[in-house]
Amino acid sequence: MAKPLAKPEADDEVLPPIAPYPSSDDELENDDHRKRGGTKPDSDPAATAAVATAAAAVSDAAGEILENEAGIKSLNVSDSMRAKIRTLEKLGTRTQFRHRIALIGAAELDEKRPRPQQSGAMFLLEAFYEHGAPHWLDPVTAIMPLRDILFKMEAPPVADRGVFYVLTRAARGGISPAAFATHVVLPRMSIDYDWRRWKARHSWILDSIVDLLVSLRKQAPWNADRLGATDIISDIALCKYVGRPLARLVGERFTGQEAHLDSWRDAWKTFSFKSAGFLLFMRRAIMPCLYRMSGRIDPEQLAPIGRALSGLERTMGRRLNAMSKAAVQIFVDKAGLADNFDSRVQRRLDELQGSASLAVAREVKSFIELTRELAAFDAGPALLGRLSDISLKLDSAYLSDALTLTAALPKQEGTAILRWHYEALARVPAARRIAFITEVKSSGGSHSGCPYRKRRVPAPGQADATALALASGLSPEQVDALAQAGGGVLTLDRLRERLFTDQPNLAAAHGKLAAALATGLDRDWDMAQLEPMEALGGAGQELILRSLIPGLEGREGEPLSLDAIYNQYVDALKGPFIPASWALRLPQGPAGGGGIEPAGRDAARTRLDMKLLQQTWQAATAREPDAECAQAFADLGKIAMTLQRDLDREHSRALNEEAVARQKAGGSATGGSAALIPLPNDDPQVKALRLQVKLLDMLFAAMEDAPVNKLDARRFAAALLASSRFSQPGDEVCLTVLGGAVARYSRAEDHPSASCLAVRAIVQQLQADVVPAEVALCFLGIEQAAMLGDLVDALGVALTADDSLRLAIREIKAEAGQLLDFMEQASPLPNRQLTMESLVLALRRAAGAEPLGLELAKWRDLLIKLAPAETSQRPVRFLVSRSPLDALSGYMGGRPAEPLPAATLALIKRPGVLVGRLWDEAASRLAGSCLFAYVQAGATSTGIAKFWQFSALDPARVLMRDLGAKAQLAVYLGFRALAETLSKKTGLPVLIPGSPSSGMVSRDPAFAALIERYELAAGTLLAGEAQAGNTSASAIAEAYVIIDPRKPATYRADRELRRLGCFDGSALPSGPASPN
Repeated sequence: MAKPLAKPEADDEVLPPIAPYPSSDDELENDDHRKRGGTKPDSDPAATAAVATAAAAVSDAAGEILENEAGIKSLNVSDSMRAKIRTLEKLGTRTQFRHRIALIGAAELDEKRPRPQQSGAMFLLEAFYEHGAPHWLDPVTAIMPLRDILFKMEAPPVADRGVFYVLTRAARGGISPAAFATHVVLPRMSIDYDWRRWKARHSWILDSIVDLLVSLRKQAPWNADRLGATDIISDIALCKYVGRPLARLVGERFTGQEAHLDSWRDAWKTFSFKSAGFLLFMRRAIMPCLYRMSGRIDPEQLAPIGRALSGLERTMGRRLNAMSKAAVQIFVDKAGLADNFDSRVQRRLDELQGSASLAVAREVKSFIELTRELAAFDAGPALLGRLSDISLKLDSAYLSDALTLTAALPKQEGTAILRWHYEALARVPAARRIAFITEVKSSGGSHSGCPYRKRRVPAPGQADATALALASGLSPEQVDALAQAGGGVLTLDRLRERLFTDQPNLAAAHGKLAAALATGLDRDWDMAQLEPMEALGGAGQELILRSLIPGLEGREGEPLSLDAIYNQYVDALKGPFIPASWALRLPQGPAGGGGIEPAGRDAARTRLDMKLLQQTWQAATAREPDAECAQAFADLGKIAMTLQRDLDREHSRALNEEAVARQKAGGSATGGSAALIPLPNDDPQVKALRLQVKLLDMLFAAMEDAPVNKLDARRFAAALLASSRFSQPGDEVCLTVLGGAVARYSRAEDHPSASCLAVRAIVQQLQADVVPAEVALCFLGIEQAAMLGDLVDALGVALTADDSLRLAIREIKAEAGQLLDFMEQASPLPNRQLTMESLVLALRRAAGAEPLGLELAKWRDLLIKLAPAETSQRPVRFLVSRSPLDALSGYMGGRPAEPLPAATLALIKRPGVLVGRLWDEAASRLAGSCLFAYVQAGATSTGIAKFWQFSALDPARVLMRDLGAKAQLAVYLGFRALAETLSKKTGLPVLIPGSPSSGMVSRDPAFAALIERYELAAGTLLAGEAQAGNTSASAIAEAYVIIDPRKPATYRADRELRRLGCFDGSALPSGPASPN
């Protein structure tokens, strides 16, 4: 229990108005302390403790004793006082001599007075020596404002006895008297000039506050030099956090409040202060409010606030401890209730008059409890600043109502649902808020009017199925109804659901073909088995094929027919075939990080390159995007200037090296050894830089006549290729081009296609989910990051369908001018051709598809590790196939940039060409493919004359976006297991293209990079030159020998899959002999 309160000697009065004092105390240490060489607030706790220990040790050393002795001799005090100081010095002290000088002088003067007129400065000096710490400042200096009052009012010296008494008690209790004076005494007494009533008004209350603080100082965590894991000095924090809110309480509010004071004290006992971030949040956002309310609210209101703060540390404190320092700083700067607190108090005074203080205290408590509730939402804390602003304009009950509403809302990523409900609550009259909250609860946690109740983001690969629906016999009215139910676009999934319900035979045929594709039995089909399919008609067969092969969803042209495909590619049934099948289970984390506590998600974010994700989000959701890429061309101009300076410097270096070489050769250009001297123009660095400068000069010359502000397709194509050639993801050029692509393909009037509708829907969802942007980006969720990848994919699909861009390419090729020369040189394709595929690849590079995909996969792995329950596993199957339907293998992993040419489709007819299928058991559809091509003209430098070329590993994005790096590696190992089977059965090595960024390994740049990293880490060697005889017109310049029969260790897929825990079984039937 707290010390019984002594009755004041005189009637207590309400304290006189106290002048405003600084309330935004960002640092716990005294400013004077820092200026005079004290401990820095940002120092490391361990280092600070070491320094304090060292200082204590040094104080016993002879050198410091001599220094203090010199200081003692210089004091203008009596010999008796000097002798007392020497005695105290010999006993030892941790305080600094320069912070004792004023106190020594005060004690000297006090000792010369008669005993009844003494203030007790000597007792304070003795306590200062005995209990002091290195950070203690001179208490007499701290109370100078009070001594000035006594001097002005001609008060007797004994008038400050009560002040020295409480300071002495504080010092004996291990609390800095200067800190107690600064944070408790001065806020209470600094403008009270009626010194005659100081004892009745202040001394007994200050004595009770000292009792409370000293009792806390004896217990953890306050009994240590530093608070928990922070660098905050404990006794100074004790005075500020616990004592200062009590400092200005009047006597009538202090009397009879023992129980509430005990509750206030006990709340501070429960803190651990393990989170420096939480301490920063508390002293920036909460404590200034309590400082300003000191004297206006009594312990009865303070005690619940203290208990609420204690509970907040166990929720928000865990999150802030897991967040990065930069994220904590951004959050704290935007989440403060203290920023508008003065305006809030004034508004409540105007509204409620006498009960304003009580209303504000309830608001503070509701804000703390709301912070605790929002800490359970992934991005919930980002809305604290917004809630503070809203509540300032409304009545004092809004925060309490928002707290009740929060308990009913679903815990999802992003701020869209939370923000909409808080803003909707603000628009509802105060009398109807309970009814509104009841409606939310009855609607399953989301109001029926909330536009974010269901996400309306279509899959980027899903095209508008209107034409197919009409061909299937649906009326225009039925098509419109289905489209409206799906958010304005009729997707294939919705059409299939409707038609399968209406036509059971269609659903049966779909199931039959799905089973055949999953097992490879479609190779055994004949015309008799195709007859039921043929009866479905062209539209029915097209629907089934689009449903099972992802890349066909956006295909245009005549409907596909199964019997036509079998007739056209029947030669696929001839030639060697080596069957193989592997079944795997791919680990998947909880969707959206569900089941993982928010602090774990915060910890995962600290392990990621959040800057790249945040920059990509900002570029994709810019309110005023640069559709013309004007800033990109301006930045390219800067790059050109930099390259020119580098070229001049390197050319000068090469000239100097040439001159030195000639001088050493002792001859001129006609000398015998001069021919061996390299010329500057032949220097590799000079040649590379000259080519770069030349390309940019060609670009700028070609762009002189390009129209501006007309969304010119040539200008956009040039910006795409230039950004991928001269910039890196995350650079200003790439980000500007990404924003330009979003602007180009999100304009409803120019691009009403389904792919552009997907772009707009994704951008709108990203904009809604990350608001307010600056702080919400610190809580960016994994699903928002996945949507950034979806956006890149949707932009690629939209670009593929851009007829104006396709026409521009034809015109550029027809003109055969400088622009064509630049674009071919800048093309990311190995053959340097200008095609739609090259533009899509350039877009993916500029948008950072590779680093985004790698970060997303890493993120999912982190969440899988943090998941409290066992992760789910997705069953998939890999199998080797050679069937007429494998002519469509280029569509099995997604939509290609351009319709596959007839030569590529006919590749399956060639002997020695096999297809690896990836079948998704969960979705019951194909989810990827790869290509095996038997090559006879091999890499002569390694003696390999025959090999399998392993390329075009294209898993579907709808599968890969939900997999972590471990599961994605398992996908590659599944394809590799097929390759190892082929190698074992034929005795031939397997080579994979050595240029992962060209799209030959995979159209997914992140997957291609993962493959290369894995093989390089495994010690895979380059084979040198390898004439591929492959699916493209170009040759593979370099290739990796990933499987070599002469090296058994290269057969490792089985072992690796078992190690990853993904192996589910395999069927390795014997096959025919090696193809010749």
